[in-house]
Amino acid sequence: VAQQEYVDLFRNLEVSEEMYSELISRRLNFSLMEASSIGNIRVVDQAFVKNLVGPKITTPLLSTIIFFLIGLLTAIFRGMFFISISNPAELKDAGINNSISGVIPHLDSEKDPYDDLKFQQAIETLILNIETIFLSILGTQQVSKCKKILITSPTSENGKSLISRNLAFGLSRIGHKVLLLDVDLKRGNQHKFYNKETVNLKDFKKISEENIENYKVDNNLYLLPRLKNLENSFEHLYSESFLRKINTFENLFDYIVIDTAPALSV
Repeated sequence: VAQQEYVDLFRNLEVSEEMYSELISRRLNFSLMEASSIGNIRVVDQAFVKNLVGPKITTPLLSTIIFFLIGLLTAIFRGMFFISISNPAELKDAGINNSISGVIPHLDSEKDPYDDLKFQQAIETLILNIETIFLSILGTQQVSKCKKILITSPTSENGKSLISRNLAFGLSRIGHKVLLLDVDLKRGNQHKFYNKETVNLKDFKKISEENIENYKVDNNLYLLPRLKNLENSFEHLYSESFLRKINTFENLFDYIVIDTAPALSV
């Protein structure tokens, strides 16, 4: 009885295993069928092609020509309006036909400008031309012994103070008694270069032949710094006291170099 029961159970187990294997196999087939139906992609239309897509020889050629013309126009425009003049002969080419006494080269720094040979030569040439101009005037007109040179510029930072200072220094080096007069009454800084202090109106009125040596900064060179604490700078410049003081200076100096404020600001 026990053996018969064992045989029956063994057969049932075999049948169950076969059925289980069959079910697993069918499950796998169903999964494959499902996957194949989802991934079934078909082309239902042909692609519309208007023309071939690809590089053309004319495209880079035209681009090169266009960019070359743009670069050429940029270079011409920059050359006409933005490149600084490096040779005095270029002034006439730039349409500058005014009378020119001298040309001062550009300086990158105001420190020790006389170490720059071109700057030194330019100042010497300018002084020579100024001396020649005054000699020609003396030959035709009755003028004061004292020559006055006024230097200005349209805006600030154009170099007028630098040129005024070095022109006065250059004139003093060749034996002239020179006064450098700073009348840029708002931003004048000639006193800083010579380590001097600005003066007030009271001290200015006291300047005379007796105390002028107090304003000496170098051999034959004198500096009158800008006046401070003025309520109205224009009123001072047009006052009778200022003009009388200028007349006093005319009797003391060969040259008066006047450094003014930028013209457009006044």
